[in-house]
Amino acid sequence: MFSLRINRPVGLRFLILLSYLFISEFPVCAGKYESPWFAGLNLSLNQRLCSYELSGGEIEQYRRKNLFTYGFSLGKRFGLLSNLRLKLPFLINYGRVLEDTVDQVILEDNSVEQLHLHTSLLHLGTVPELQFVFNVSSDAEMFLCAGGGFHYCRANEEETIAGDPNVRIIDSYLEDSRAFSVSADAGAGVELIIRDKRLSFQYGFRYWIPVFYETRRDLFPYKAIEYKEKYFTHTIQISLLINR
Repeated sequence: MFSLRINRPVGLRFLILLSYLFISEFPVCAGKYESPWFAGLNLSLNQRLCSYELSGGEIEQYRRKNLFTYGFSLGKRFGLLSNLRLKLPFLINYGRVLEDTVDQVILEDNSVEQLHLHTSLLHLGTVPELQFVFNVSSDAEMFLCAGGGFHYCRANEEETIAGDPNVRIIDSYLEDSRAFSVSADAGAGVELIIRDKRLSFQYGFRYWIPVFYETRRDLFPYKAIEYKEKYFTHTIQISLLINR
């Protein structure tokens, strides 16, 4: 079965290759097409489909609450042909969602509290993409894009007392996932040309699996089973591009 998770050595080699491309110029670009640097902000809605892999290969799936993440990107874009270019962004995103509220929980000091369970996601990565450009006017362009990304993701759960989020509860069943993942990405956007700068507005869709671990919680206290979350991510981003 096709997997969107990759092992660490392969991921590190991929990152080294992209770093080399990031600081270099493609021969086909040199002196002919623009290769601007860019910085951008983004906001993402992550739809989460969770699954347990039970004994006998049976899969149990359910949906969890949508997770909003926000972040920024830095990178460089290379012109390959008059209507084809390659974008190499490095990005970081973070988000947090309230998963559940539990009433009347007795703590070690015999106090009774209401608890909140949160899940947070931090990911760093790069998403190379090819952009096919359509000229709209002398100061505007539209483009379609497609590519794939490589990400390091950390997702963790935490419990806090309702009304006092600074007090965290220690619970051995809280999960913590650290994983590498690849993604499939596509989107479209418009770019405005303002003197020697460009302003880009882009929508993107991503399919990936940023959360993966083995769990013994809830119905599985004696035998660890595989748990993962598939994300269907919708992103809106705005970027400023400047030629060096």
